[in-house]
Amino acid sequence: MAYQDKRIYNSRWDAGTWGILAIEAAVCLWPICLGLTWIPILLCVGMLALTVMLLKSTFYIIEGDTLIVHALSTHTPYPISKIKKVRPTRSILSAPAAAVFHRIEVTFTDRKVMKSAFPLVISPEHCEEFVAELRRINPSIIVAGF
Repeated sequence: MAYQDKRIYNSRWDAGTWGILAIEAAVCLWPICLGLTWIPILLCVGMLALTVMLLKSTFYIIEGDTLIVHALSTHTPYPISKIKKVRPTRSILSAPAAAVFHRIEVTFTDRKVMKSAFPLVISPEHCEEFVAELRRINPSIIVAGF
């Protein structure tokens, strides 16, 4: 597959993402305010660094006719030809999405694609461009609510 066929979309960060990081940072500062030893402080800072690493490692690739979802060190391919519907969602489902509020739900024609009854919930930056690229590859995708 040629490099031109590969489009990379980072996961979007929204106010909810920054809010979670701010709360976690405040919790990290709490041991300092209490005058605790450096061990709890290092643990808190380590957890904050891990959270940022997890959020930054989430991105999506459209390569040929495949949507590849990267989260940390795992990548999961999904056939774009099996996508049935794309719509905005406020679902709190655990998902490979950094955004808390700006998410999209991807439903597939075949339940075997996700191996569950739940849809794929992601949060690509430049969402309209992302959805347009999916529809360019599979024009039968139903787009609702944009």
